[in-house]
Amino acid sequence: MALSLCSQHDTQANFENFSGENKILDIEEAYAVQKQFVDIRLSQNKDEIAGYKIGLTSARMQRLLGIDSPIGGFVQRKGIRFSGTVVKKSSFSKVGLECEIIVLIGRDLPPVRDKKYEFDDIESSISSVSPGFELIDDRHADYQDIDVYTLVGDNSWNEGLVVGEFVESQVDLACVKGMLERNGVCIETGEGADVLGHPFHAVQWLANNLTGRGLKEGDYVATGSIIPTIFPEPGESYFFNISDYGSVQVQIE
Repeated sequence: MALSLCSQHDTQANFENFSGENKILDIEEAYAVQKQFVDIRLSQNKDEIAGYKIGLTSARMQRLLGIDSPIGGFVQRKGIRFSGTVVKKSSFSKVGLECEIIVLIGRDLPPVRDKKYEFDDIESSISSVSPGFELIDDRHADYQDIDVYTLVGDNSWNEGLVVGEFVESQVDLACVKGMLERNGVCIETGEGADVLGHPFHAVQWLANNLTGRGLKEGDYVATGSIIPTIFPEPGESYFFNISDYGSVQVQIE
């Protein structure tokens, strides 16, 4: 399955659910396929893990896909870009922008503990915060017919992050407001509470469900979109601002 996913990405094939004999049966198998898929891409690209993305952080999206929790995926080092970057639409099958609060991990959070991580553990482990875009590639998926296990196996569609300047977290992130502009005109707004009530709750879920390497100092974590996914067109410029935390900008070619 992992090799099939690599081939689909190489040819920019449309997203299709695994079915029949290849159907992924449960979430554990889905994450096993994801790891195999990411390991192959890391080897091919001579790359390494730079952090994680968290998706399905709203009850509406969880109901749509028939799951009762968020989902996660890996972010590769070469997928990290910085504010002002130019993204070529042709490099993707169908590129999407998700407006995120991205956190930087300040100390290791090992995956195996005697007890689960609490909110305070997460809060004390985060060194700084930035507005950012997650780049996804849904490969023209039919949103009325998405098998969530195939989605997870496909690394939850992550294709990188565009990050702004990181600053220390001094304001309650549940209360911050986000505003997205396209070519200088505001088109959407959201707030930190749209991500599981607080973006740190998303990181808490991730820390308590990770196996393998866990969360490492220096990892980027995209906590989930506070604005519906945007599918940009060439010639468009997007500016995403978070109150008290600055902004991030991306240009589409």
